[in-house]
Amino acid sequence: MKSLFGYGITTKELSKSGGWSIFDDSFKEVQFDKYGNKLLPSNEFNPEKSKLEITSPGIPPYHPLIKRAKNLISEFDYFYVNNFKVWVSGTNGKTTTTQMIKYLLDDFEMGGNIGIPLAKLDKNKNWVIEASSFQLFYTKYAKPNIYVLLPIKEDHISWHGTFKEYVDAKLSVLDRMSERDIVIMPKEFDKNTKAYKILYKDAKDLIKRFNFKKNYFKEPFLLDEVLAKVVYYILYFKEKSLKDFKIDEHKLEEIIDKKGRVWVDDSKATNVDATLNALKRYKNKEIFLILGGVSKGQNFRPLFEYMKNLNVKLFLIGEDVKYFLDLLKEYSIDFKITKTLENSVKEIDKLHNKNSVALLSPACASFDQFKSYKDRGERFKELVRIIE
Repeated sequence: MKSLFGYGITTKELSKSGGWSIFDDSFKEVQFDKYGNKLLPSNEFNPEKSKLEITSPGIPPYHPLIKRAKNLISEFDYFYVNNFKVWVSGTNGKTTTTQMIKYLLDDFEMGGNIGIPLAKLDKNKNWVIEASSFQLFYTKYAKPNIYVLLPIKEDHISWHGTFKEYVDAKLSVLDRMSERDIVIMPKEFDKNTKAYKILYKDAKDLIKRFNFKKNYFKEPFLLDEVLAKVVYYILYFKEKSLKDFKIDEHKLEEIIDKKGRVWVDDSKATNVDATLNALKRYKNKEIFLILGGVSKGQNFRPLFEYMKNLNVKLFLIGEDVKYFLDLLKEYSIDFKITKTLENSVKEIDKLHNKNSVALLSPACASFDQFKSYKDRGERFKELVRIIE
């Protein structure tokens, strides 16, 4: 028997080949899907009968399925083919950097955590892959030819258990890399590896080293741009422009309402560091910040430490408001518990003017009230559009 854990994007694509036993907490009885796969409740998994297990990356290591598995590998291991691979990881900027690399290397296939399972990629082409800490945690054999590591900040602590475990998952790749591989990584996380290392402190560090002449994006996207250009330079020994590249929606996306006021959809900011980056961009303005959702076990103190010197008022939404209350009192930051996005926009509308900025940068996951960060961002833009 070969087993799949979970019934998400990754495992659904894998299951199309048929012949799998698929275990998921949502299955209440044994069924069969149209590909002939057997769908079973999680408690029916028998590790003695399973010769291979592949998990949906979102299933945490403390889940009973993972604990009982004896032959567990990742999607990356299962589809480890002999092509040229660029992997991109880190905390913030993975998707944008991956997309920028694909833009520069247009003959590469793009996938991974960006939403395209490896099962859908052309095995005869080279790949640029966004790799999440979940995927890397479960990967035992696969490795990239070039590993691009963005800065690592606190995130997904409730999944990994500690920040160290989160960092270790990101750095585990280096143990499998060879002398012919290259890693581009922050100096502060320098680690022994056989791969050739390009260490950096920030974007300026890399711009100086590679003598890049023209960059088009401001932080936090400048580092993404420069890292993508470094990958291209490694392969072709020249600089290529990203002038016409467009940043995805829901990432510091500015919207002007009918009254000429600026609202910013930064719904993709699902951790503290991403929200800090957004606040730094607007630090000289009066800021109305919508914060909250699912906290993921993060430490929010660095965020409040930074906000204490800003002209900011918070509008708190979501299920984990309690995590902010003591910090709000300690740092004397003005706030209102609005509970929902709709209420927040209504309250901000009363205060907002052309010299201020309204910012949805929640520092939290969205799945308490929304299907995804995209769903949250779309709803926010909808609410802004209907303001009279």
